[in-house]
Amino acid sequence: MAITWKRINGKDVEGEAVTHRGLVIGTVGRNEQVMSDMWEFFNYAIVWDVAEGHPREINVGSPGIGAYTLAEVEVDASVAIQALADAYDAAREESGQAKAALAYADEEARLDVEDWGEVEKGKVMVVARGRKVAKGTTGKVVWYGPSKGSYGGIRAGIATDDERDASGRHVNVVFVDAKHLDNAEPFPAARRDELDAEIRAAELRLAKANLKIEAFKGTDVGALPPTTHEHVIVEGRHGIRQYEVVEAGKVEARRAEAKADAEAHAKRDAEEWARIQAKAEADKAAKKAAAEAVEEPGERALACDPLPEADKADIAAEAEAEVDRGIGGYAVAVGAGAGFVCDDCADDDDRANGQRVEAVADADPVSCEVCGRRARVETPTVEATPGAEAVAIVMAGVRRVYRDRTAALQADLDALAF
Repeated sequence: MAITWKRINGKDVEGEAVTHRGLVIGTVGRNEQVMSDMWEFFNYAIVWDVAEGHPREINVGSPGIGAYTLAEVEVDASVAIQALADAYDAAREESGQAKAALAYADEEARLDVEDWGEVEKGKVMVVARGRKVAKGTTGKVVWYGPSKGSYGGIRAGIATDDERDASGRHVNVVFVDAKHLDNAEPFPAARRDELDAEIRAAELRLAKANLKIEAFKGTDVGALPPTTHEHVIVEGRHGIRQYEVVEAGKVEARRAEAKADAEAHAKRDAEEWARIQAKAEADKAAKKAAAEAVEEPGERALACDPLPEADKADIAAEAEAEVDRGIGGYAVAVGAGAGFVCDDCADDDDRANGQRVEAVADADPVSCEVCGRRARVETPTVEATPGAEAVAIVMAGVRRVYRDRTAALQADLDALAF
């Protein structure tokens, strides 16, 4: 029976839908990770792919969570095809062994070269890199260990000659980073040739194994029983290639349909992208035009309307009501003129250097330079601070707005039900 399909493309099959007659080698099931923390068991039919010349697995269902059955499988491959599959498996195993042998030979050569250049006490090494010690300096390693400097790393001390002091220590020793040293003796040519021969032999073995695998492609398996459907690759949208079960004789029509759908989808994508690009360009042009249409700063209109006269009057009245009529203070130097500091805010310096001014009922109000409180005091003999009156009126208006907004916020908070 081969593979008898029960569902194709998410729909139940009406009638008979059979593929791979005479080509089913066996079945296999295994757990596979489908999400980061979820595994699922899947069932596969193993069939011989005549065109590709190797066995291939086809998903036929899952008995796990969300169990489904796509097809029923019956092993019906002939002895010849079974032998072909066994031979292919043997060739694949040989190829794997050859690949492992090549990797081993490469690693062996790498480790031998590293060991030859490893810094060890008693080895004769040469400075091959770095700037602090002249390249080409050669000597025997007499010390090897971690650096005590701020940069860390491994350093080595090499004696450039055999001269020693009374205690037997080498006199002429230079210290250098171990990574800057190479073995003074070249890598043995005989060992290098031996390693090269091992690598070449492994490469040849791998090439022969791969040729055996390639030879299976297009192998004649003789006449096969007819099938109602075919399991073929169809290229869909975005160049995605996937297997589909297609009615026999309609494979090319299905591929043409998928190609037409992919082209139409690509056309829609291109049109949508062009529309997005055009809109972005239009928005960019509109912003540029708006920026160019803005008048020069000297000619630009005010951002808000002037303060109404009624509001000015309210602010002035508020400022007048806040005048403290019973305090005096000191006229002190502020910039090029004089300012007022009330009795509560005056310090010793203000009292020593400032001019005493007493409260006067009909004097113009002035503001304390420290706390902002306003008072009517006698005029000092020096000129008052320019603009002090305007500043006082504005600050009074600010305080009034602040109080109003604080009261409104408190009312809103009181109205909330927690």
